[in-house]
Amino acid sequence: LLHSTRQSNPRPYRRLTRACHPPAHHSTTLENINQLHRSSKDQSEFIIKAQPLNMKQLIYCGGSLLDAVQKARLFQDCKHFVDMPLKADAESTLRAWQTLLSSGQIDEASLRQFVATYFDEPGGELDDFRPNDFDPECKKFDAISCPLYRQWAKELHRKWPTLCRKVSDRVLADPNRFSLIALPKPFVVPGGRFREMYYWDSFFTIKGLLASGMHETVRGMIENMGHLIDTFGYVPNGNRVYYLNRSQPPLLTWCLAAYYEATGDKEFLLTGARWFERELEFFQTRRSIQLPGVASPLYRYCVVADGPRPESYREDMESAEHIQDLFEKQRLWGDIAAAAESGRDFSSRWFSRDGPVAGKMGSTRTSSILPVDLNAIICGNWRLMADMYEAMGDPASAEHCRHNFDAMRLAIHQVFWNEECGCWFDFDIVSGRHVADYMDTNFFPLFTGCTHDEFIVEIFWCLINGRQCVSKSFCKIYGISHNVSMYIFVYKLNVC
Repeated sequence: LLHSTRQSNPRPYRRLTRACHPPAHHSTTLENINQLHRSSKDQSEFIIKAQPLNMKQLIYCGGSLLDAVQKARLFQDCKHFVDMPLKADAESTLRAWQTLLSSGQIDEASLRQFVATYFDEPGGELDDFRPNDFDPECKKFDAISCPLYRQWAKELHRKWPTLCRKVSDRVLADPNRFSLIALPKPFVVPGGRFREMYYWDSFFTIKGLLASGMHETVRGMIENMGHLIDTFGYVPNGNRVYYLNRSQPPLLTWCLAAYYEATGDKEFLLTGARWFERELEFFQTRRSIQLPGVASPLYRYCVVADGPRPESYREDMESAEHIQDLFEKQRLWGDIAAAAESGRDFSSRWFSRDGPVAGKMGSTRTSSILPVDLNAIICGNWRLMADMYEAMGDPASAEHCRHNFDAMRLAIHQVFWNEECGCWFDFDIVSGRHVADYMDTNFFPLFTGCTHDEFIVEIFWCLINGRQCVSKSFCKIYGISHNVSMYIFVYKLNVC
């Protein structure tokens, strides 16, 4: 499951003059690794049970047809082919493909002819939709004092109708001819080649929609996430069948909390709580590991893959060219997909620094890393749900969430916090060491409220301002509370 290449000599933390000494009590034994391997194999069985394999997945998710089309480079972008709807049903298409294969007469011309005969151009599975709650004027932006920002906000606001889509009646009538997974409500797409709803992108979109006062659209997008959870047990990376082997950072709870803060809609919280619980079950069952002596399970991005990502097929094939063993290729392809699951696709954060392809996509080892941000997000989910259960009048569930929040907050301190460096770091479960690099994700516990009780804000002034130290009376002298100084730090971090 885990790459043999290891980060044995990580670069020193950029802002520090002393090396960060990692904790020595969380090293992963061979048996631990074998257990992780077994749990990942179990995950593949879970995915199959959650979504029974149907004929269209044999076209869009793997198989000889996908392999032939992508390797022949019929389209510049691999995503183009897997977004193309079928003209006939999947069974007829596969039968025709087998006939062509059996003939032994496949060249580029015959392959192009086959695709033209059995596939339509992508894009027709979605219809443009003008949101009912879109106000072209949106007077609230007039309150922005800076003319430049005010104009920017209004221009951004006017883009919503150009990015809003709803699933076409064609898809609803015959869903097995499309790689798109139908959603019940309209949604906002990123645009360009990204013609579907993406999970963690939608959180940032939702924050913008709320700023535009588009509460109905936001509720619909959250309901779409809930529909996916009801169907699969989790929210896939995007609503395409080829994204079903991975999720993304679990931000449904953040979306729900933002919507509730804007609307006060307690009734919707009752529905959303069910989705939170089911999504959490997926991450607990399929993405968690328990390190010895740690207060709570922790989480990682981890995907089981039999082949390259269909939408980036050639790129993943090229990344694995240096590997001969099929199992090792599949391991790499899973780690590349797991990097996409992180939402950070792609980042050197997931690359190995050892071996013949160090620092390149071919060295991706995402499943070997416990990431600070994912664990801070899930920890923060417990805190948010405790508050929302309290608002719903369910103190028992609120207390349960607070208990799990406290346990996970302690685990984050035990595993990710480095006292000497005064910061959180990703944790390498193979080497049992911190990955001592500066990354914005190191600071996620600040944003999710998962800092430990002894946390002192002043040290972050040292990191941001390059100071050797800040006196303990710093905040008192300037009349700033710890909470206020935290917000100042976050502001400065954003500016930097």
